[in-house]
Amino acid sequence: MKTFFLCFLLITVLSPLLFAQDFDAESPTEISSSIEEALLLSKRREMIQRLTREFEVTDQTVLRAMEEVPRHLFLPASLQRMAYELSYIPLGNGQVLPEPELLARLLINLDLNKESRVLVAGNSSAYTAALIANIAQEVYLIEGVQSQYELSTRLFATLGITNVSIIRGNDFLLWRTSGP
Repeated sequence: MKTFFLCFLLITVLSPLLFAQDFDAESPTEISSSIEEALLLSKRREMIQRLTREFEVTDQTVLRAMEEVPRHLFLPASLQRMAYELSYIPLGNGQVLPEPELLARLLINLDLNKESRVLVAGNSSAYTAALIANIAQEVYLIEGVQSQYELSTRLFATLGITNVSIIRGNDFLLWRTSGP
């Protein structure tokens, strides 16, 4: 079944590229990137199905957020193929990207809505903040790692996530005047 689906996916992705009139306009790198993105999207959807089936995560708001936020973009290129496994991913320096089930349960228990204002504090928490931003009105992120702060800032802009305010530091009091 998986082999059939993968073949179907590859044919579906490649057919328009192979038979496009101006095929020469796309470089092999762009085609490869399109295929990789399609495969990652397929893995993301499979992750959502597994969360529902194996862990009985049924909150549609949380599942929709997890489907809309591309988890792999919050990882170094060398780890992106692991993005949709149902396990935590070590990021180095003692940091991890938590497993999807844990994040889903966290979001469900927070009982967020469109009026929620949420403070997310912790190193390498941008993915969590992006998920919350999909549900809540405002998110305030304190990022302690400089490289993660820079990556988060770029990713939020690229993904069009405009309801996250991010500052660099390790002090919860940084948001005392404007935070939640």
